[in-house]
Amino acid sequence: MRDVDLAWFAGIFEGEGCFSIEKNGNVKLTVGMTDPDIIDRIKALFPKHQNVKPIQPQPARVNGNPCKMRYTWRVSDPDEARRITEMILPWLGERRSAKAQEVLEHLRTRPGMGGYQRAKTHCPKGHEYTPENTIYKGGENKYRTCRTCAKVWWTAQNAKKEPGAPRIETSSCRVCGKTFSFQVKTRHPTSCSDECRKEARRQDQRNFHQRRKSQSQGQVISA
Repeated sequence: MRDVDLAWFAGIFEGEGCFSIEKNGNVKLTVGMTDPDIIDRIKALFPKHQNVKPIQPQPARVNGNPCKMRYTWRVSDPDEARRITEMILPWLGERRSAKAQEVLEHLRTRPGMGGYQRAKTHCPKGHEYTPENTIYKGGENKYRTCRTCAKVWWTAQNAKKEPGAPRIETSSCRVCGKTFSFQVKTRHPTSCSDECRKEARRQDQRNFHQRRKSQSQGQVISA
């Protein structure tokens, strides 16, 4: 990015932008104004992880002048917010620079970000994060998990899939009313045979078409 574009955006952010740290720890960079061409230019400079939202104007003021449509550019991705903040930091004034330093420090030290997790040497179960016992997901700077805990979790999941004694239950057929037994697998059957299952499907189709016909006539009947 050219220095002239970066200096231009820093000036816009100095006057119309805002750093915000929310209660849940998220960081947002926001620029709001009534000039859509400026928002479009900012969007072109930073095309990643951004959100542009038009805000409907308020009712007319007391003097009769209508309010203008307001447009908001927002970045909430922590990596992109850090990158943009570091880029515009040398161009900001004293007050904005102090807030930018506060945001960067928050991103470095808040739980789940920066060095807070990297400083941990053991997993919550007490296993040490050695090279042999660590699984990295998304690169070494993204996410890590304990290999021992992962093996325990997968062993428990595979044990749930092992076949055991079949569970037998009884139910009543929705067509003929006959009581029948079945082995529980994924879902409970509602018909005792193929013939009853076909008849139940035909009943569902007739009820569906009847409801559609009644709705088109303005008389909705209950199923």
